[in-house]
Amino acid sequence: VRLGEGSAVHLQHLQAPRAARTRSPATAAAPVQAAPLRDQQRDAARRAAHTAEGNLSLAARQLGISRTTLYKLLRE
Repeated sequence: VRLGEGSAVHLQHLQAPRAARTRSPATAAAPVQAAPLRDQQRDAARRAAHTAEGNLSLAARQLGISRTTLYKLLRE
């Protein structure tokens, strides 16, 4: 991709056209309220332990984490 003449890249080469930079309130995405990462990890650990029918070694392997990490998540 060639941005301009010569090897220099200038600010105008990096800016999007004005229409692409502005959004109307109707098209703006609503903020997503995600659970904190630790809560998501804890929920995944509990689901994996349930799916593995209490076999925590198997649950840890399925999640790709150590048993120690799984134990810590389940203890929280």
